[in-house]
Amino acid sequence: MQGRSRISLVCVCLLLVTTSVQSTGIARAASRMLLLASQTQSGPDALVSTPSGAALRTGPGTGYRVIARLAVKTPLSLTGRNATSTWFQARTATSSTGWVLASQIKVLLPNVKSLAIMSAGLPAGPRPAPLPAPLPAHSPAGPLENVNIGKLRAIFQKGQKLGNRARAFSKIGDSSVRDQQFLYGFGLNKQTLGAYSYLQATIDFFSIPARPGFANSFVNESLAAVPAFNAAAAFDASWTSWTDPNKVCSAEEGPLDCELRVV
Repeated sequence: MQGRSRISLVCVCLLLVTTSVQSTGIARAASRMLLLASQTQSGPDALVSTPSGAALRTGPGTGYRVIARLAVKTPLSLTGRNATSTWFQARTATSSTGWVLASQIKVLLPNVKSLAIMSAGLPAGPRPAPLPAPLPAHSPAGPLENVNIGKLRAIFQKGQKLGNRARAFSKIGDSSVRDQQFLYGFGLNKQTLGAYSYLQATIDFFSIPARPGFANSFVNESLAAVPAFNAAAAFDASWTSWTDPNKVCSAEEGPLDCELRVV
């Protein structure tokens, strides 16, 4: 009874806020919170119904990244839907939130239209204002958040003193870098920059030969990128035979040391 009283109090407070402030956004938020409060009493809003399970994605479509794989009968709280109710925004018992395909779940709510229509996680509404025009090529870029620019500049300057080339860079990674041709489009001049055309100067800056046989750093087949690569492997000479089929590296060099030396 104590839990029901608490929920009732929340409902009354939300209704008072909704009545006193005529705001569509607050009203929508209040209705969603009321819905979540009611779920505390009545159980899940939906269950995964397909025997093979369901994918929880970052957005309403199969092109969005998969957050988690949900087993059959996984309980879900529904917090929104798309306009056609073919996708539902859902939250699991572990608080993972994403989108699930309607055909992969059994909806237990009596009326799915009570759910707010969402657009990739945000309430559907007026289109946002257009972005400002891109910065001209000569203007400095905006500040980078959570990056110590001073430290990066010091690393660059130290590299210059050691004789490193300012107009070359190296790629380090696993199969997503080596097998998926990461950044290749820029090196082959096949990119479409659109509103970001001011970045062409940066691409041109790095469009010099990276090492013999490679036109630039964008298309360079890095000696520090190979499927299943990890941070420790970058310094492990035993991995060089996997990353260096053409025997460019010496026997004692790790993949990263070799890549930096030849580039």
